[in-house]
Amino acid sequence: MDDERMIFEKEEKERIRHQLQKQERELHDFDVETVAKGLNALEVADASLRDFDNDTNSVRGSMLSLSGSSSTSSFSSQTPL
Repeated sequence: MDDERMIFEKEEKERIRHQLQKQERELHDFDVETVAKGLNALEVADASLRDFDNDTNSVRGSMLSLSGSSSTSSFSSQTPL
């Protein structure tokens, strides 16, 4: 039982290490791509931390529903086939 637990813990640590390395690579790639597109990575990071309480566009956008409509005429063609 202890051997199994030790093996599990070792595998778990390896998975965590692998995920952290992957995350580090993805962050680096994002930073490189951001700079290549002419954006400052620090400005992008700062913008993501801003308070958007007074941003009505973001509020409206966040209220959009991604669920399907039960209406029979929603997004359907009104012209006969």
